[in-house]
Amino acid sequence: MSDWTDTVTDINKRCKREKFKGESQYPEQRVLALAMCGWDFSTNELDQEIQRYVHQISLTSRQI
Repeated sequence: MSDWTDTVTDINKRCKREKFKGESQYPEQRVLALAMCGWDFSTNELDQEIQRYVHQISLTSRQI
C-alpha cells in the first residue's frame, strides 16, 4: 500500500467508519470522500435516509 492509502485507512479507522463493501478500486478513499461530503452513513442510516428522500419526493410530486 502507498503512504496515502495507509494514511486514509488510518483516518477511517480512527473515525470508526465502516469498511466499504462494494466494488471500488480505492475503497478507503471512497469512504473518506463520502464522509467529507456528509454521506458517511451506516447501512441502517443509509436505508433511513433513502426512505426520507423517497417520502420527500413523493410529497413534492403531489404538489406539482
